[in-house]
Amino acid sequence: MAMRIRELIATRGWVGKGRLASFLYYQAARIASSLGQWGIGRNITLHNGARVAIHHRSRIQLSNSRIIVQGGTFRVGVTQGYFDSTGQGIPPASCQISLENAELHILGDVSLYPGCCIDARNGKVTIGGNTLINGGTHIMCKESVSIGANCHFAREVVVRDDDGHPHGPAGTEPHNKPEGVEIGDGCWIGQRAMVLKGVHVGTGSIVAAGAVVTKDVAPHALVAGVPARLVRENEIWRP
Repeated sequence: MAMRIRELIATRGWVGKGRLASFLYYQAARIASSLGQWGIGRNITLHNGARVAIHHRSRIQLSNSRIIVQGGTFRVGVTQGYFDSTGQGIPPASCQISLENAELHILGDVSLYPGCCIDARNGKVTIGGNTLINGGTHIMCKESVSIGANCHFAREVVVRDDDGHPHGPAGTEPHNKPEGVEIGDGCWIGQRAMVLKGVHVGTGSIVAAGAVVTKDVAPHALVAGVPARLVRENEIWRP
């Protein structure tokens, strides 16, 4: 297994060339050990020529759960997002994926930059192809979180389909439940924005930095503020 991973990294451009690829080459035995633990073919399944590239600092915990990669390359902590200051001797934070009775579906090339966290309990997370998720982003799922293709997430975005704790009027039994979140294709989610439970963000929309989205967003809309409100319609953006 270790030799096979070394071959993939060294000869097939698994994570590109340069110092990162060289570093991962020498970490291949450690990565191979982890992959054996996670259970490629059992807990992690690859389809249509899919590949995975996992930084050695990243942590993946699967309990009665699966990661399914449908083509392309799933990069976990091996792509540097902007503002990651590794050139100054600061090591990148590890990515963390923790699934319990849950599934993570990757539908093509997806990059989780260092510091991302996906935490799913009894739910399903889906991420479309060519989506980039910057460091510090947290995706928390207890029912369903769907992120479309060609999306860009800035740093420290929060997406969650649950309130975190039961709550309700005093003297009553808390009854709040998870509600699925859907972010359409081609969306740009700004730094430290929050997308909360039950929200549908339409195709091509922009969520401004620091916005808290509590209601649906129409396609190609720009929203901002707390709570997020419409700023402009028919907005377009370029990656």
